[in-house]
Amino acid sequence: MANMKIFGFKKRPLKHILFVLIFFIFLGLLILVTFLPMNGAIDYQLYNQCLINGGYLDWEPGMNLICSFTAQFSPSWAVTIPRFTSLVILAITAYLIGKRFSISSSFFFILLNGFQMLGAYRQGYATILLCFAILAIAERKRIQGWLTLLAAVTFHFSSVLMFFIVLYAKYSKIWISIVAVLLLLFIDPLISLFLGLGIIPDAVLYRYINLANTPLPVNEYLQLGKLWYLIYYSTFLIMLFRYFRDNRFDNLRKIYIAFLPLIFAVLILTIMGSWIAVRLSSLTNPIELLFFVKSASNFQKLFMLVSYIVRTGVAFLNFFIFNGVMFN
Repeated sequence: MANMKIFGFKKRPLKHILFVLIFFIFLGLLILVTFLPMNGAIDYQLYNQCLINGGYLDWEPGMNLICSFTAQFSPSWAVTIPRFTSLVILAITAYLIGKRFSISSSFFFILLNGFQMLGAYRQGYATILLCFAILAIAERKRIQGWLTLLAAVTFHFSSVLMFFIVLYAKYSKIWISIVAVLLLLFIDPLISLFLGLGIIPDAVLYRYINLANTPLPVNEYLQLGKLWYLIYYSTFLIMLFRYFRDNRFDNLRKIYIAFLPLIFAVLILTIMGSWIAVRLSSLTNPIELLFFVKSASNFQKLFMLVSYIVRTGVAFLNFFIFNGVMFN
């Protein structure tokens, strides 16, 4: 067992390397949450106002509950408490993933969700819940999965999209997913349809209409991020289609197919230069984690890990060095 190799390393030394990397990531995150200014670039001012004053503007009771609690403290503590709490939650959930699967899965989980937990609380909490929900559903723990999905919606309403994806998974076909991708070309009429049906709160829909129509700013960091999205998601799609070819009767196949429209959407909207691509990309985290822990080969795992190490490194440089956040 000691001579087994992963990524070309012996299994035990690799575990030690990954453990050291995870330790330094959490040390870095701890330093960030300690020294980030009240209105640092990764902490949205709107969230800080919510945490200090209580009550979030949109319909998301989970976020409202957090803000109602933190508003009982002084402004500095109201912002500091959720920062450290988020880091603790990330550590606990990463430990659970590592215990169930492997330390490399724990490392990948941290890379997927680490930055979101530093300030984008709604998106961070929702994404972690979605990761556990999709894992539960893939393992046929349906009640647990549906309840976790519901909890995710209370933090970020975009999580409601997962309900449609999970329901579609039972009947998923590749050709249906391709048709769904073509419908993305008519995103404005689709959003207008939801407005008429009254299923989703108008404030939420108008926010996404604005995001869909707002181009990404032109700067070196976002252009580099756009290139990363195109390379990573294109490669991830190739990996999925190879999986479809080699595993025609696997139980996970339908779930992967159900996520195809979302992954294609991120690619198409990235090419279009729309802000909504950034928002939707966090919804692909659950399927990326599922593929990593259940289906990916060692080479595919290595690609995914290296890709997210690059993304995390570039984001760190942009937020905390180039923007001078650490020195404000």
